[in-house]
Amino acid sequence: MHAQDVVKYGHLWVLKHLKDLDEKDWAAPDVCGWWSTKDIIAHLISFEKLFCDVFEVALGGEPGPILTLFFSAGAAKFNDSQVELRTDKSVTEILDELANSQNKAAALLVNIPLKTHRKTGLFPWYGEEYDLEDMITYMHYSHIREHCAQIAIFRSSLDPDWKKG
Repeated sequence: MHAQDVVKYGHLWVLKHLKDLDEKDWAAPDVCGWWSTKDIIAHLISFEKLFCDVFEVALGGEPGPILTLFFSAGAAKFNDSQVELRTDKSVTEILDELANSQNKAAALLVNIPLKTHRKTGLFPWYGEEYDLEDMITYMHYSHIREHCAQIAIFRSSLDPDWKKG
């Protein structure tokens, strides 16, 4: 597996699903539960930031503030609080934060040695049998794919001819 490619193509997949989406449609509710597309992207930003903290740990650092919040708040409260943090941001600000977070994650990931990518048990909270590449595949890439599928369904409801690519 090429973890850098998985992270890169995950980000490109998000961008493909957002391309040419009218700004007014970003706020339409019920794309994922009651979340709008903007809320979904705010949520995905929080996971990009979470992975920045995960990558810092893989590089020998301590858990950062987002990873610490994820543990202390629990998934549901973490998700809601991170989406709420971005409620008043514009679409442009959301897209900029997404790009900046993804760029930071990619820059950290490239510095993690391959042997660390494949070291099981590095993140016991995720599961002793899993390695960083498993986390990237399941907790990052699959997560992106799930939410992009929801955005695709929403976009198809606006325009039945819309194709996700």
